[in-house]
Amino acid sequence: MERKITGRLVISTYRNRREASKIARRAVSDRLAACASIIPIYSIYAWEGKIEEGLEVMVLYKTTSTKARLLRRYVRDSHGYTVPEIVDLEMKSVNRSYLEWLISTTSSKSGVPQQRDNTSQ
Repeated sequence: MERKITGRLVISTYRNRREASKIARRAVSDRLAACASIIPIYSIYAWEGKIEEGLEVMVLYKTTSTKARLLRRYVRDSHGYTVPEIVDLEMKSVNRSYLEWLISTTSSKSGVPQQRDNTSQ
């Protein structure tokens, strides 16, 4: 029985935009993700017995169920943190055209991945 391909959202945080951008760009270039959104955030967290806080950068990787495992491994192996945050969520409700774009972009074999049409919703 063939498994249905679904959209996945893989989330990770990084110490700065430079690191996040480098890793995200390669993930998209290697077709592990169709898109990576980089968002500045302020985090408060427990680390080594202390409460830490400061600026970080969150990346929301948009990918498919067929690429999520490879993407998680790539993020883990490329990450600068000792304990990187890597969260993988299924996109339970996503419009068909967006899912088709995710699938075609991450599976494309030649050339630059197709650009998403931002005019239609």
